[in-house]
Amino acid sequence: MDDQNKLNIQIGTSQNTDGIYIEITENGPYILHGKPKIVQQFIIPNQQGISVNYQEGEKFEAKDTTYLCRCGQSFN
Repeated sequence: MDDQNKLNIQIGTSQNTDGIYIEITENGPYILHGKPKIVQQFIIPNQQGISVNYQEGEKFEAKDTTYLCRCGQSFN
């Protein structure tokens, strides 16, 4: 495998399931393929303001193809 096609996986994580990937479109949305788990997460700071944990928020149902707006103008 050449350097361009090497996977960079952070220590402590596992490789994603085959078929789940994000397609980035020019001047358009991110297109999520493969029904991944989509969960809002909040970074929780300690009393000194240092990020120490995550808290799960709302869970969203993903379809086989899900479009994620990146312009900030969507209301859905």
